[in-house]
Amino acid sequence: MTKPLAGVTVLEVAAWTFVPAAGAILADLGADVHETPPPPMTADFVFCHGDRQWRRRRARSIWRPTWKVFSSTTKHGEHFEGMARYESHTAGADALRRMGNSGFLDGFLDATAYGTPEQIIAEYRSRWDLLGPFEMAPAFRFGGIPFHEAKDSMQLFAAEVLPELHRW
Repeated sequence: MTKPLAGVTVLEVAAWTFVPAAGAILADLGADVHETPPPPMTADFVFCHGDRQWRRRRARSIWRPTWKVFSSTTKHGEHFEGMARYESHTAGADALRRMGNSGFLDGFLDATAYGTPEQIIAEYRSRWDLLGPFEMAPAFRFGGIPFHEAKDSMQLFAAEVLPELHRW
């Protein structure tokens, strides 16, 4: 039988600067399972594009459909109130109601890796400097992105971002 916390640690955060403290807490929680905790795994909705100006022009429109659905279900988190182990969902719903859709989307865009290969590498480098080694779980198709755009994004990421990341 697999032990709890034996493979994956999931951490929901809004700001990467919060991660080291949260990681220390999770390491303590998993100390009886892991002699050495596994590296953290980051998950991003990644969009890699060769045009530097694209990031400014198109990013919000690409992520808006995904985050409209997420924020509409998350902001109405009252159904979690009083449920054991769902306190963070209730607190998250309260925070989302206070910041609104635009603030939520801005915060998300500040925390995810997207743009040109150079911009994405810079984002991952800042995370590496903050977290140390980490694993990635990027998603390339989301929010109604046409298949050909997701494919182009993934191919550019594979050609220009991954080789740099493998050098670290």
